[in-house]
Amino acid sequence: MRMFAALNAKQSHAAWEARIALLLVLFVALFALANSGTQCARADASCQVAATASFASAITVNEDGNDADSRFEGDTQVNLLYLDAGNDRVGIGSASPSSVLDVSGVTTTITLSVSSGFTGAAFLDEDNLASDSDTKVASQQSIKAYVDTEVAAVDSPVFLDKTGDETVNNNTLQDDNDLTFAVLASKNYAVWGNILANSGAVPDIKFSWSVPAGATADFRVNDNTTNNVIAWTEAGDHTQDGLGANDQMNFMGTIVVAGTAGTVVIQWAQSTTDASDTKVLEGSWMAFRLLN
Repeated sequence: MRMFAALNAKQSHAAWEARIALLLVLFVALFALANSGTQCARADASCQVAATASFASAITVNEDGNDADSRFEGDTQVNLLYLDAGNDRVGIGSASPSSVLDVSGVTTTITLSVSSGFTGAAFLDEDNLASDSDTKVASQQSIKAYVDTEVAAVDSPVFLDKTGDETVNNNTLQDDNDLTFAVLASKNYAVWGNILANSGAVPDIKFSWSVPAGATADFRVNDNTTNNVIAWTEAGDHTQDGLGANDQMNFMGTIVVAGTAGTVVIQWAQSTTDASDTKVLEGSWMAFRLLN
């Protein structure tokens, strides 16, 4: 009996030693945890880790799929990385991501692979590229439409039609309302047309070219009186005899634009001021084509 009593006493003593050792281990662990800046009251509470943490295996956050957002702060950016669990979105620099990945701020990307279309304020689908923006991206479709239009302008002539009669009663040259077009700098244009006019024998009618600075106009006109071909340039007017009835003037030539872009306009007026009407009539037209 004494032997069994001694044995029980030794076993009881060993059990107490094991318990004390376990308590010491737990105490050391809790002490280290407290000094590391990690505090977790319970599993579903906020947990702050001030020390560096290293994980040797994968980490799963929000395994239960709760509507619980996660946020990673930077030195100055409080929303350096924001996980919006309720909307299944990720924000970088944003606490309210509007898409699956929402980046607020400047990014540097070496390779960007996009499997579907772009959207947003920085994207333009604008066929004429009129905004001329240096910060926005154009769509492939709008670039193609713009290039096709420009190529068509080179390959095909553009026709300008006069849509109504226009009347003057003096000899001051004025721009025609319809027979005008814009030209680019350092480009050459072929221009031809037919002007329908009505002027009396007293005032006659004169025509002139208005071109950008440095541009030259070199044309030939079929004179209605002599049936000769008359030169007509930007440096002088061409006077057409008034017949007191409808008449026409055919012209053909080139305009060479120097370093200044601008507008080409046919100007006209009475050659001699007279109270009678001098008109350029509806149905007059002019065509132009970019040569280079």
